[in-house]
Amino acid sequence: MASGNYAIAIEYLEKLVKIYPRDEATWSLLGVAYGNLRDSRKAIGCFERALQLNSQNANTWTDLGVAYGTLGNTQKAISSFERALQINPQNTSGWNNLGITYMNVGDIQRAIACWERILQIDLKFASAWTNLGAAYLNLGQTQKAIGYCEKAVQLDSQNPNAWVNLGAAHSNLQHYQKAVKCYRKALQLNPDLSDSIAPILQKIQGHLGKAPSKQDVKGNAPQGRPESRPKGKPKTEEGFTLNIQDPYEFFNRLGERLLQRYHISPNTDFEEITSIWKQLVKFLHPDSNPYASEDLTKKLNEAYQKIKEERRL
Repeated sequence: MASGNYAIAIEYLEKLVKIYPRDEATWSLLGVAYGNLRDSRKAIGCFERALQLNSQNANTWTDLGVAYGTLGNTQKAISSFERALQINPQNTSGWNNLGITYMNVGDIQRAIACWERILQIDLKFASAWTNLGAAYLNLGQTQKAIGYCEKAVQLDSQNPNAWVNLGAAHSNLQHYQKAVKCYRKALQLNPDLSDSIAPILQKIQGHLGKAPSKQDVKGNAPQGRPESRPKGKPKTEEGFTLNIQDPYEFFNRLGERLLQRYHISPNTDFEEITSIWKQLVKFLHPDSNPYASEDLTKKLNEAYQKIKEERRL
């Protein structure tokens, strides 16, 4: 559902950047929309245009880094994240994405430094705890990792990756009953993890001398004990994250942008902007877009009526 709404939003945003080509925030929103549709090349073009208009926006530099990172251009991704952090050293999204970039190229110590930096800024940033747990598990430091893993699920109990990491930590420490509970919780939250988690559960259940349950595995379970102690496989947060990831936030930000910026002026074609505004107000209504709010729709309608009255004068 969200992808279809992003596609429609792009249609309107493309029209708006033609009318307001020097509006940095609209270019940035357009880049975010393309980024959420995995069209990173078009996203890069939008973010670069926004940065031409305002080179001091740390969030846009972070989003540009995300787009480059998604394309596998590690050098440009790191450069963009570092620029974002020069502008705003408190940018937790920049630190998180920089850490993911370093983790992806195997530089675990630098990744850890990035995520530890986040915790100096915001102790409730759940992804940092999840990623630190995964990093220390990868280094074989399970005793240190388990504290981060437990904090991660405490902060975000709906994150399957956090439960996978906690399960891996318990498995490595031979706390097999606890490991099974964690892995099952991860499967409950994300059944698509079955292919990676099922073999681990089979080994654990075999080690405990029990047959795997139907909910844990697909097909027939192997008989007997495993040849070695089961090892957990840690997971960092998958992929990079844009500054606006939540579709609710994106569509409400789009509506707020209309309220702040898009007032009809004598230099703008009245019929064209009126048509776009009408379409957007309808699009941002909860009846047609589940990610919009009634309060925002009310504000947009009120603003639109006011603009029409002013225009008639």
